[in-house]
Amino acid sequence: MRENGDRVGPSIESNNFDAIRLIAALCVLISHAFPLTYGSDEFEPVYRWSHGQTTIGTIAVGVFFAISGFLITRSFVHAGRSWGGVSRFVRARVLRLVPALLVALLLLAFLFGPLVSSQPIADYFQFPQMVRFILINCSFVSFHDTLPGVFIHNPFPNSVDGSLWTLRHEVRCYLMIFLLGVAGLLKSPMLIVLYGSSLAILFWHGSPIAFLFACFLGGALIYSNRLPIDNRAAVVCLVALAASAWLGLFGPAAPIFGSYLVIWLALSDSVRLPRLAKYGDFSYGVYIYAFPVQQLVTQMMADRATWYWNIAISAPITLILGIASWFLIERPALALKRQAKKAEPARSAAYPAGAD
Repeated sequence: MRENGDRVGPSIESNNFDAIRLIAALCVLISHAFPLTYGSDEFEPVYRWSHGQTTIGTIAVGVFFAISGFLITRSFVHAGRSWGGVSRFVRARVLRLVPALLVALLLLAFLFGPLVSSQPIADYFQFPQMVRFILINCSFVSFHDTLPGVFIHNPFPNSVDGSLWTLRHEVRCYLMIFLLGVAGLLKSPMLIVLYGSSLAILFWHGSPIAFLFACFLGGALIYSNRLPIDNRAAVVCLVALAASAWLGLFGPAAPIFGSYLVIWLALSDSVRLPRLAKYGDFSYGVYIYAFPVQQLVTQMMADRATWYWNIAISAPITLILGIASWFLIERPALALKRQAKKAEPARSAAYPAGAD
């Protein structure tokens, strides 16, 4: 879902990346409260306002991918194309995504699952679904979202952690930047061709995967072309985005105008959000734990479940889990990345910092 530790422009104390990501993660939680309580997006406010074009959660995930495209591209450019730079880039991506995700999957499969499953515990551990749940999701080759007897009677049944479906696509976006970067194509027309292709697929087929790739590539293009962060351009993008929603074209317009708005909001001197980076980056943990927590709240409340009680109960629990994930897993993993970087010899002068 996102990149941490690789900063752009303003220092860690002066940009809004971490605040935006945490807000986006909480927006996903708010959006999911409706389908997880009622079984569909029918009552989700942005879904109703946009006549089914989008949801709060879809916009929030697009925000994640736009930021990720910007920062991941920057990360590769700063790492360089030497063997040391490439290996450092790959190691950083693995350490950022895998440790926290693996711990979450193990907790869900071996602790959370048996406690909430309708299956007897002895029977639960005989199903092969647990192993598939961990291996498939952690390998990013596909998406497996069921555990034996877990949430089978919820309004949104059999789904343990539906938010994880985006992670494999984020990893594919990382791989795309890796391949383009190694080939020296991050500033070539190839990036624009891929962006245009994603937009075309999105326009003609409404593909949610194309939406993610287009948002990611929108952020990547902003960095690779060093587009200026301009208040007037942001106003134009905001007006265009609002008009696209009215015209029924929000889906393909969001990666174009929305991506710029997100990066403008992150880097503009005109907007200063709380400096959450000094406390930690809790957005990833919030994102991967919110869905199962919300499903559990729905199950426990049964017929009394409402979207607002789902949010009120789930949000503080999820935030606590996100904070714990950061301090116990994510930050120690990132410390390994920094230690490895210090231990490496100086980079060859043929690939200075910032070269791609």
